[in-house]
Amino acid sequence: MVDESIGHATDSARRAAADNGLTLDEAASSGSSLTLKKSPRPWSWGSTVVMDFEEVGDGTTQVSVSTQETFAATDWGRGRRLANKLFGAMGARRD
Repeated sequence: MVDESIGHATDSARRAAADNGLTLDEAASSGSSLTLKKSPRPWSWGSTVVMDFEEVGDGTTQVSVSTQETFAATDWGRGRRLANKLFGAMGARRD
């Protein structure tokens, strides 16, 4: 959860994504969902991160993140770490 409206939450997510080396896939994104891409690395062919936003009232927005490796021998927890970095940069809290 973030204590922001959905518009402000998506703006915060865009900044957090850019700070973590992710690029926005405009064509796959919407007003309530951002699709982000991470470039290939020597140990991975890249990844996709989808952030979904749902306004729950009182200026609060529920945020969920899913990650998918394009191809990698193993994830080794990279997706979870990336999601936690994004949540942290947005000032999200667990409810």
